[in-house]
Amino acid sequence: MTCDQWDEDIFKRQCVALEKGIPGLVKGKLLQDVGSDYQAYRLGDADVLVENNEEVGGVFVRSDVDLKVYFKEPPSKGRDSLISNNKEGGNVR
Repeated sequence: MTCDQWDEDIFKRQCVALEKGIPGLVKGKLLQDVGSDYQAYRLGDADVLVENNEEVGGVFVRSDVDLKVYFKEPPSKGRDSLISNNKEGGNVR
């Protein structure tokens, strides 16, 4: 789940992020129903669907393939980001 509430702006921004971040992603039809929007995509032989669903209450990305490989994880800003491994295998701060 991308967002835990129905949100038109987040839905649109999620679509733009996928379109910019995934090479070869082909945009399909935008389907609309009362309280729901669905943007379809194809990535090779795989289906990708971004859903903005008011009844369920959320923005979802459903995909036949793992899309995380196309997006870099932000660096951790927590306490763990201050820890690195030393040569002996222990942790140093």
